[in-house]
Parts: sequence; structure tokens; C-alpha cells
Amino acid sequence: MVGILINPGTQSVDNTTESHAIMNIRHFVMDCGNDLGNLSIERIPEKDYGGGRFAFRLCMEKSCCEIQMPGIPLEDVRFVNSKDQNAWDYPRLYVDNNSWLWEFAVEIVKEAFSM
Repeated sequence: MVGILINPGTQSVDNTTESHAIMNIRHFVMDCGNDLGNLSIERIPEKDYGGGRFAFRLCMEKSCCEIQMPGIPLEDVRFVNSKDQNAWDYPRLYVDNNSWLWEFAVEIVKEAFSM
């Protein structure tokens, strides 16, 4: 039997820690850029999906979004489509229940808060 991976990067992530997820979400906000003003970060453990992802709420003024951040080292989750990166090797983040590789998640969040 041959297994087919329909949505690569959405599977559970092994060997995760909350501290990695916290460092990652801080870097994620930096990648979103200063043009968004001050995004607040709130850890919301009761919303964790499990499977190695940790829930955070990003808010600016009256708008918020939820991010499920993998708790692995930054270099193993931060896909920015550089020459030495292969998208198949990176887990996805979830932004308001939709899965994205890091570089696309950044754009989704920037767009959501720039409206």
C-alpha cells in the first residue's frame, strides 16, 4: 500500500516545547513588520490544537487572529522559500484555522491587520 500525503506539513510535529513556540511567535511578529504598529501576543493554552502546536492570539486595536505555532526550533519552522529550503520539510502554522507555510502566514496576518 502506498501512502499519499494530501496536505504536507499539517501532520503532528514531534519533540516540541512551548518555549520554542514562544520564541517563534515573537520572530513571526517581527517578520510581519513594523508597519502593523504594535501587535500584542497572548498565549492561549486552552486553544492548543495539540500535535506540537501552541495557540497564540495576536491583536491590534479591536482585531485579533489566532495562530497555532509549532514548538520546534525557528530554523525548522520558518520557511521563507530560500534556495536551500524545501517546502516539504516544514510544518505549517495555522492562522484562524487555515494552514500556511511561514512565509504565507506572515502575508495573511499582514493583510488581516492592514484592513
